[in-house]
Amino acid sequence: MGETRSGLNMDIARESIIPRELTGQLPRRTRLAKNGVQSAMVLAILLVIAISSMIWAYMNAMQLTQTRTALRQASSEVIGKVDKRTKSEFHYSFVVSGKPFTGHASIQRQTFQVSDPIAILYVPTNPSISHPAGWEEPTLVVWFPFFLPILFLLISVAVRISMRIDQRLVVKGIPAVAVVTKCIERYGRSGQVNGFTIKYEFRTEDGMLINGNSSSESRQEPGASICILYLPRKPKRNQTYTSLCYRAV
Repeated sequence: MGETRSGLNMDIARESIIPRELTGQLPRRTRLAKNGVQSAMVLAILLVIAISSMIWAYMNAMQLTQTRTALRQASSEVIGKVDKRTKSEFHYSFVVSGKPFTGHASIQRQTFQVSDPIAILYVPTNPSISHPAGWEEPTLVVWFPFFLPILFLLISVAVRISMRIDQRLVVKGIPAVAVVTKCIERYGRSGQVNGFTIKYEFRTEDGMLINGNSSSESRQEPGASICILYLPRKPKRNQTYTSLCYRAV
């Protein structure tokens, strides 16, 4: 009789903790949750930045390549002078047919001081295209602008993969009641608490005890019961239902 009541109490507790939409048949249909909408917006912004910066990097590489080609094929030489220098580059000026022109280049092995003379190659039909004689930007300069869009693309892929994992958990995950074992505060740059990391344990349908951790917007005291989803074939892949980017329809 006692065991029957205990089992009944566990079933009632399970029904009160596990949302009704998770008790239906698999696979489930999904919709974006509030944090999922935020993740989707972040993903869209990252993709826009990545595409825009990729186009800019391509245009910059094309311009630099055209400048190099023009200086190699048809250029004249004139003596200019160094106007200003920084740690990474120097600026120079020169005169062609009585008109002043300026340019800049990265500092390489040679060291120039302000007002030092310097040989400049320029395109006669367009003297604004110039470069120090015997001086060519390293190949890395052409490819360096592509690092930023590639970085944004990688971050976009990581966000999308994370969202896909969340969606798979909602579509195919098995619900279970987990018990919180620890709650850790997360602090932002201002020193204020901006969230929590909770650790928990639960048992799978076949009785295996699994540990997990997840993020939480609210504090969860040790011993509290929460709803989690886990993949039946990979129970170590689990998350709290409320932290996922998707909800079951």
